[in-house]
Amino acid sequence: MKKNLEVGGTDGVPPPLKGLKKSKACFVCLKVRHRFRNCKSNVQYMIWRKKHWTILCPETSNSTNINITQNPTIDENIALSNQSQLEVLLQTLVVITEVGGKTKTVRALLDTGSQRSYLLKSTINQMKATAKQSENLTHIVFGGISSKKQHNCYKLSVSNLKKTYSCKMQVLDQQVICQYIPSIQEGPWSEELQNKGNEFTDIGKSSQPIELLIGADYAGNFFTENVLHLSSGLVAVETYLG
Repeated sequence: MKKNLEVGGTDGVPPPLKGLKKSKACFVCLKVRHRFRNCKSNVQYMIWRKKHWTILCPETSNSTNINITQNPTIDENIALSNQSQLEVLLQTLVVITEVGGKTKTVRALLDTGSQRSYLLKSTINQMKATAKQSENLTHIVFGGISSKKQHNCYKLSVSNLKKTYSCKMQVLDQQVICQYIPSIQEGPWSEELQNKGNEFTDIGKSSQPIELLIGADYAGNFFTENVLHLSSGLVAVETYLG
């Protein structure tokens, strides 16, 4: 998209720069409590690739109109990357699914933000499962955007890799559950858990997609009372599935 930006003041100093200086804020990331010399932000000016926001550029002449063609997703990604540098480990695990006597080991994601549980259509086709019924649902995602969709319902059994625990579930078919989610990488947290007699089922480098999403309708059945606060700051929650 194109934007016309009017920059510069009568004295050659961008007006926003005066406000930042008065409020003792950083000229780079616009946040308070630190100066620009100590800023670790990776903000870049879209034209000259310098470390400041476009509107604060001192090299732009007074009252100059600049046409900037940019991809809106670039700004969005930059903004998101600046919000948090912490790595979040999602609740993924590996389980065994069984439908009609056929089994398949799949990667699963525990997501209590979803009211229902889902299984990939491609996985259903591989297992040649037969739908029991269909349901019409209205999906509402972040931001309030909604869409209506019809799903087929399937009954399956889910068990841990040691087959010491199993549970029957009713899931809905879904073409794509989510984008690629990496497995838990080995680190101090995994070593600490192993020393305490615990282990991950989804650890290492896996290129497999999430095939099963366990939503709030079943997730509560799988949590044990074992919660570990690790020295790294992570919180590990044990489930009957691993």
